[in-house]
Amino acid sequence: MTRIHLLCLPFALFFLLLSQQSQAQQTDPVGYYITLTHDTVAGSFPHYRETSHNPTTIAFLPGGASRPVQLSPGSCLVVSIDGADRWLAYQGKVLANPTSAAEQDGDGADRYTEGSVFVRELYNDGHFRLYELAGRQRENFFISGDTLRLQELYFKAFLEGGHFMESDEFRQQLLTLFVSQLEGNASLRHKLENVRYTETDLLKVFRVATGNRNARPHQKHPPRVFVGLGLSANFFRVGLEDPSVYAVKAPYTTNYSPVIQAGAEVPLGRGLERFFFSVALQAFSWKNTATQPNVGTESYKATEINLPLSLGYMLVRGPNVSLAVSAGLAPTLLMNNTQDISYQGSAIKSHASDGRFASTVFGGLELILGKKFAIATNYYIPFTVGDYSYYIPRQSVAQCCFRYIL
Repeated sequence: MTRIHLLCLPFALFFLLLSQQSQAQQTDPVGYYITLTHDTVAGSFPHYRETSHNPTTIAFLPGGASRPVQLSPGSCLVVSIDGADRWLAYQGKVLANPTSAAEQDGDGADRYTEGSVFVRELYNDGHFRLYELAGRQRENFFISGDTLRLQELYFKAFLEGGHFMESDEFRQQLLTLFVSQLEGNASLRHKLENVRYTETDLLKVFRVATGNRNARPHQKHPPRVFVGLGLSANFFRVGLEDPSVYAVKAPYTTNYSPVIQAGAEVPLGRGLERFFFSVALQAFSWKNTATQPNVGTESYKATEINLPLSLGYMLVRGPNVSLAVSAGLAPTLLMNNTQDISYQGSAIKSHASDGRFASTVFGGLELILGKKFAIATNYYIPFTVGDYSYYIPRQSVAQCCFRYIL
């Protein structure tokens, strides 16, 4: 088997495992939908899968039927999937202005689109309800209550006189929704007057206002599966067990090489939305060389395949830009791990290392851009990458990868 085949085999196995995990998530959960005449129809949802965006249609198999039907916002009122999402059909205007002033490309006038969409229920205690419409350009939130019909929370960002501005109307809407809860509650008023237009902040004020922390439906947190390509900067130094050993005493060059990777980031779930577990498989090759005039040249080289495992935390989470930090352990397989030595013009002598496995810890930052792209940087602290008589080679690695989220 060639070296290329050996390199591709782990990635093929890794993608197979990811594929099996993806298929495992495609279940047929049961649930129901409510028709336009307010009848309830029970059944199942073939191959239902949580996604980042609101669906336009949902496949539903009525109990006792052999063929599924496609539910749309125009054909039903509510869709409820047990243990998963609950969708409310909405037809009407949806605000389309950016939620970041930096993205404003017009005069700031209100822009609406006519929508026939499913909005996802985020909170429902039987009296107050919060819904989300997650689009590619922005998020829109909707509210309703016992005495308030469904309405969109009005929010946009714009430029005015060269200054970044944000509308405050959605806060006034929330003050109206919770007017009875505000009596004698200065703390709640302060929270409502300072709430941000994000899912996290809105859920917090709903919980505080109602005193009910358990009225949140199942929240979708699908894993982010990615492939990446980037650059690895490989730093090297060699220690000696015996200082009297004849060796090149010169700094080793920094090696730069391409790195390929594939992996997944899995959020930990309800209540821990900002935390995620990450696993990846990546490969790169390196060759670091030191040359001392009139003495000789020493080189170390290998193809490195490692499995970085980490726990991450989303420092900033937004609809367009998010920032995460992570730290973890990277078990490593070293292939063709070799030392090449040439002293005073002699022929090159190669020595294969007995050490094929290593591990190190690392930390990283990831900038997530929208729903499909990310830039990830990691630093792996120095670790031993070979087992040679008298020589102790140690490597540290800094990487930057551009990722495409599948």
